[in-house]
Amino acid sequence: MVSFFRNCIHYLWLIALIMIIMLASGYFLIIREYKPTYESSTSLLVGKSPGNTQAIETYEVLQTVQISEKLVFDIPEIINGSVVLRKVNENLGLVEGSGQRYTRADFEKNVETEVSRNTRVVNVSVKSSDPRTAQLIASTIADTTQDVVLDLMKQNYIHVIKEAELPLRASGVSKIQLWIVTGVGGLLIGLLAVFLITVVQNNKN
Repeated sequence: MVSFFRNCIHYLWLIALIMIIMLASGYFLIIREYKPTYESSTSLLVGKSPGNTQAIETYEVLQTVQISEKLVFDIPEIINGSVVLRKVNENLGLVEGSGQRYTRADFEKNVETEVSRNTRVVNVSVKSSDPRTAQLIASTIADTTQDVVLDLMKQNYIHVIKEAELPLRASGVSKIQLWIVTGVGGLLIGLLAVFLITVVQNNKN
């Protein structure tokens, strides 16, 4: 019987060739066009700030809490509104100096909002292939949401409790990991090819 391991040595050139083809294909089809994803996040607390240092009546406190509890579920809708998107495009235009617009589809794909359970905190995360863009959009969302709510309620109900930071590391899969996966995939396919050759040879014998 023909040994599989002996065939691995004999067909080492075939395994190497398949790995090279896989790596080349992976580069041109995936790795060359792959862009890392950076994520920046900010957190907003919904609650009224007293306009002075005088004591607040109990009913005023209760009223403020009730308004805040209802308003917290409106914040995601405000963030997804046209005012915020327009401001994002204005700020991106000032920084990038390009005519490329951040579309509604881009916004829905890259911006996520979540209301923390049993709290009045709204978390906003932004993904982008550029870390500075992710930070800028997250900061713009926080600032614009404050302005919109202030204009509607005539009171400051939005407080930024976590400012958007510049992400230093990409999230998700890196290019090195893609190279490793592609190379291992090529190796496995090469070994499978040698195994099939060995089976055919053993059947002939």
